[in-house]
Amino acid sequence: MLASCGRQPANVKTQFVDRDVPVQTSLDPRLLTDPTLPPIPAFKCLDKKQLATVCGDDMADYIQAYQKVGTDVAGQIKAIRDLQPKATP
Repeated sequence: MLASCGRQPANVKTQFVDRDVPVQTSLDPRLLTDPTLPPIPAFKCLDKKQLATVCGDDMADYIQAYQKVGTDVAGQIKAIRDLQPKATP
């Protein structure tokens, strides 16, 4: 810095401020489990072209089991979301 500029160093003041910080706690282990996927149904039936396929009742059970997995995962996500700190305006 040129001495002829006549500038003085900036007046800087360091100040420590206490702030409330939310404490994080561990999530319930039940919320962190991987979903148990239903087993893929066996190809026990034949279609019009005589190709092996899944029987209608087996497929309906499989879809229903997958819907339950989806519902369980959605419940886990909601429970985790409910544990998050709420935003303050």
